[in-house]
Amino acid sequence: MNLESLETAAAAGLAFLESSFNHSTGISVDCTGLTRKSLKKSKTLPAERFTSILFLDLLGDKMKPSTYQDVVNLLKPTKEGVVQLYQYYFTYTDFPDDIDDTCLLYYVFLKEKLLKRDNTIFEVARLISENTGNLEVGAPSESVMKVYMPPCDDFRRNRVDACVLSNAMRFFYAIGCESLAKPTEEFLIDWLVSRKYLNGAWHYSNPQVFLYLYAKALRENKEQFHQLREIILGELDGLDEDLKHPLDVSLYILIFYTVATSTQIQDDAKWKV
Repeated sequence: MNLESLETAAAAGLAFLESSFNHSTGISVDCTGLTRKSLKKSKTLPAERFTSILFLDLLGDKMKPSTYQDVVNLLKPTKEGVVQLYQYYFTYTDFPDDIDDTCLLYYVFLKEKLLKRDNTIFEVARLISENTGNLEVGAPSESVMKVYMPPCDDFRRNRVDACVLSNAMRFFYAIGCESLAKPTEEFLIDWLVSRKYLNGAWHYSNPQVFLYLYAKALRENKEQFHQLREIILGELDGLDEDLKHPLDVSLYILIFYTVATSTQIQDDAKWKV
C-alpha cells in the first residue's frame, strides 16, 4: 500500500467517525451499569463520553471544526449541579466514580487548551492520589490508586487496573504531580517488566492496550520514557505473532510509533508494508 492509498484510507476513516458522531449521544452508547429494564423505560440513552474523550485525544484538530466543537460541547459539564450518569465535572468535589474518565478528560482538555492548569487541577490530582488502601489481591502496595472514587458499589470499591492507572499517570505526569503517585508509578513499571500485562487488565483484556496507554503516559515524562522505551520495543518483538484482529495490528503500530525514534521508524522495513 503506497502513501497515497494510506492517506485515502485515513481520510475515509475520519469521515466515517465524524458521520457516526451524534452531538447528544457521542459516537456510541455505553450501557454499563444500566439494566435492560431501565433502558426500555428510558426515552433517550445517556451520552457515552469515554469514546468521545478518546476521539478528541486521538484526532483533535484533524476533525472538522464543527465536529470538534460538538465533541467539546458534549464533554463539558452541564450547568445543573446534579451529578448525572456519564456526566463529568470540573470541580474536585463532584467526581464521576472512576478515575479513568476523570484523568483522561482533564488531560485532553488541558492538551487542547480548554482548561487552565490551576489549583483545581492540582486538588483533583491530590484527591485521586489519596484514594488508596484495601486493594484487591495483586497490588504490591496499599498506596496504589484505586479505579473507583467513593461512593461506589461495594463489589468494585477496591479494584485496581493497570490500563486505567496508565491514563491516570499520563495526567499526573502532564501536570508535574507524579510525586503524589510514586507507588502507582512503581506498580506500572512492575506490571511491564514482570510481563503481567500479557494476561490483560481488569477492564482491558488486550495486552496491547496496556502497552499503548502506558507508552502514551511515558511520553509525558522524559526520564521514565528513556528508561523504559527499549523495554516496550522489546515486548513488541514478542507480540507480533499474536496479532489476530485489525485493532491488534493498529495498536501494535501505534505503540511502535509512540516509542520508536525517527531512525528506528525509517530503518524498520516491516512498518512500510
